Amino acid sequence: GEPSSTAELLRQCAALLLFGSEKTEMLEFSPDFYELNGGAKVEQMRMIRQELSKKAFGGNNRVVVITDAHMMNDSAVNAMLKMLEEPPEGTFFLLTGIEQRILPTIRSRCQIVRLGTASAAEIGADVMFKATMVDGVYDKDPHKYADAVKYDHLTFKEVLDKELGVMDSTSAAMCRDNNMPVYVFSLADPDNIVRAACGENIGTLVTD
Repeated sequence: GEPSSTAELLRQCAALLLFGSEKTEMLEFSPDFYELNGGAKVEQMRMIRQELSKKAFGGNNRVVVITDAHMMNDSAVNAMLKMLEEPPEGTFFLLTGIEQRILPTIRSRCQIVRLGTASAAEIGADVMFKATMVDGVYDKDPHKYADAVKYDHLTFKEVLDKELGVMDSTSAAMCRDNNMPVYVFSLADPDNIVRAACGENIGTLVTD
């Protein structure tokens, strides 16, 4: 199916490289798949480097996915750089991030693919809808915390600064840069799509 975010797109690419299909659910059981984000610690990078020195379990390929690579600290970046300088045979590194904020030494070792925002920007839409399991954006998981507070309106800066998890930071930055508002609402009620399209306040609006 159509990926809902850059992170999901990377998982689909990983599944294709490992299994020859887009069945990302198989990744959860694969010892040849590693997934990190920009908050990864140097110890995690070193552990992966050690694992990559061994033979692949399921075949010839291994895949390392790192989302929001521009947010990694210097120690983690240096550890990753060592892997990129001498990549083990059959190992693919898939990274997302804000290109200008990723170190040139990393970028120079990667093949850069610039993805468009969402199709919403291409068709000139006024807003991009994001249907989720909750009725908007909260300061913490409302399924776990009874005192979670819902936001009616947020800026992309607030989403990024507070790490609210509306979407990965690369997608949020791309929507911000393309002046594409995002409306987050629940899909529990199928009528919510129509209600949101009619302008009813049933979720959280994220704007620049």
